[in-house]
Amino acid sequence: MRIVYLSSSVIPSETANSINVMKMSQAFASNGNDVVLVGIKGSINADPFDYYGVKKNFKLKLSSNSPPKLINIISRIITSFKNVNGADIIYSRWALITLLVSVTTKKKIIFEHHHLPNNWVNIIFEKYIIQSKKIIKHVFITEALKKDYIEKYNGLLNKNLLVLPDGAQSIETAQVGPSFKKSLECVYVGSFYPGKGIEVVMELAKRMPNNRFHVVGGNVKEVKKFKKINANENIVWYGYLPNGQAMEVLMKGDIALLPNQKEVLIGKNKTNIGKWTSPMKLFEYMSLGKAIVASDIPVIQEILIDKKNAVLASPDNIDHWIESIRLLEGDRDLLKFISINAKKDLEYKYSWTTRAKRVIEE
Repeated sequence: MRIVYLSSSVIPSETANSINVMKMSQAFASNGNDVVLVGIKGSINADPFDYYGVKKNFKLKLSSNSPPKLINIISRIITSFKNVNGADIIYSRWALITLLVSVTTKKKIIFEHHHLPNNWVNIIFEKYIIQSKKIIKHVFITEALKKDYIEKYNGLLNKNLLVLPDGAQSIETAQVGPSFKKSLECVYVGSFYPGKGIEVVMELAKRMPNNRFHVVGGNVKEVKKFKKINANENIVWYGYLPNGQAMEVLMKGDIALLPNQKEVLIGKNKTNIGKWTSPMKLFEYMSLGKAIVASDIPVIQEILIDKKNAVLASPDNIDHWIESIRLLEGDRDLLKFISINAKKDLEYKYSWTTRAKRVIEE
């Protein structure tokens, strides 16, 4: 089957969505499909396949990213239409190109939703997409997001709705469970957007001086700001790292932290995705068999079960986070138990190849 993935991701770049589309394209191809990924050329001087650590088993077509914005958009649209011919399935998470392709071609389209539209333009685009018979399947990253779409577009969505969280690929060489040192090392990987929980990590480091905390993420300005606020010597700040290097740091840790708050604000428009987010880092934690301490909020509970594949803590209760880490330090059997279960869940439910296969077959 020939699959053309139409994305608005800048490749290579530091964005999570660019990781998602590259990993999914690799997974579609690994499942035996002929795959073309369309994106936008990034400014980072690196081979995109090496940068994301993916196989060169699919074609990558990148439009120019030169100003002005209108020329940029036109270039993206032209590149997309150059590659749709011969496609059996169009896969997309970009509303504008999905609308244009659905109006001008007879192609079957699968559309992936990550949050409700947050401006009037995207509201118009998505309402058309919701009603279009060319869209043969709608993919949602969480049950909560699917539920809110059904409520918002009452009666308009077709019945072919699929919930598929983000994913990761199992790391075969990963060691499950920690070394038997007294004070365990904790790792946070992710952005510093409001609500992602970097403040929780800093407070934990302040109150747990015998534990080392590794923090991967943030741009140079953000890291400088937070280092000035919290100069604890037990925090190692790495800044942003490409996905492969971030995973190497993650391997050093015994406990992986996911301190999402109920509200998570992203982008220039401060879009609140807290209710619907499916953090990619969660699945990367699972792929390495890490003991996860995560926020006890509904969207995380869709994946994690307390004392089964993680330990859940009240999102803004620092005492509860400290208790959770201390619990794992004192009960290494529990730590190994949740680590093994998390890795098994990833392998059977949340790998990129499983996700890509379900998109097409279900």
